Amino acid sequence: MINIDLICVGALKSDIFKQAEKNILKKTDKNYNIKIIEIEDEKNQNINRSSEIEKIKEKEGAKILSKIKKGNYVITLEIDAKQSKNLSICNIINETGRENISIIIGGSVGLSKKVSDISNKKISISKMTFPHQLMRLVMLEQFIIC
Repeated sequence: MINIDLICVGALKSDIFKQAEKNILKKTDKNYNIKIIEIEDEKNQNINRSSEIEKIKEKEGAKILSKIKKGNYVITLEIDAKQSKNLSICNIINETGRENISIIIGGSVGLSKKVSDISNKKISISKMTFPHQLMRLVMLEQFIIC
């Protein structure tokens, strides 16, 4: 059994997304014990100011770091990370040989440098931009097809 902590910035707000998440979790491969950990996102009123963006990243980053269990292998989703031609999250996880994994999905402004720096594996699902709530469902869906 592989324990996955899916650490996500922001809660699912849409009832459709909440229901989809419940349905996906019912179908996930039984070799994976998935725990979703939600981090409250910071309100971004001045999103156009780079100093404000960095403050948000730092605050959210501190919350994320507090949820990563000591010894967990850390995988971060980062838009600028290398994109694999044959991306299979299950293969990535199984190749680690680890039983305890934290997968991090940042908020709307991305991840702090501190979170990125502790990542054991940075992956990019796509160079396209997706809402982080949708990316949460996309990531969970990967555990059905393992």
